Parts: sequence; structure tokens; C-alpha cells
Amino acid sequence: MDYKYFGYTKDKQLVQGKVSAAGEQAAIDMLDNVGYRVVSLQPITNFLPDMSGLLRGRVSPSELSTFSIVTSFWKNAFGFNAP
Repeated sequence: MDYKYFGYTKDKQLVQGKVSAAGEQAAIDMLDNVGYRVVSLQPITNFLPDMSGLLRGRVSPSELSTFSIVTSFWKNAFGFNAP
């Protein structure tokens, strides 16, 4: 998960940014390891859901055959034949 953070360094310099970690505590630990003291840590929520899984699907030959038959039926039934 991605988190946005706000914090400061040992030299009291303000820092902010984004970090990817398995969880909130893991993100805090990662930032602590680089010398940051976390003041605020918020999960970043995506505006759109992850659609990448939809593009990885495979179409079986029987599904393709069914789609072709149904499409052909509807085209003929409503007169959508190509010129």
C-alpha cells in the first residue's frame, strides 16, 4: 500500500513524500531507518479501482464461438449486415 508522510529529520528539516510498504507500521519503520520522524502518515486511496486483472483474462474457444453465434444472430435479426 502507498502512504503519504509528513515528518522531520534529526536536523529538524521538514520532509514529506510517498512510501510503499506492506502496512502502516512497516512504513513507519522504513522512514525511521532513513532517519525520519513521522508526524503524519496517511494511506493513499486510488480514485479508480485496479482494472489490470480484467486485461489478463483469457477467452476460451467455446466462449468465442458462443459470442460469434450470438453476435451473428442479433446482426441478422435487426438488419445490421455490412454492405
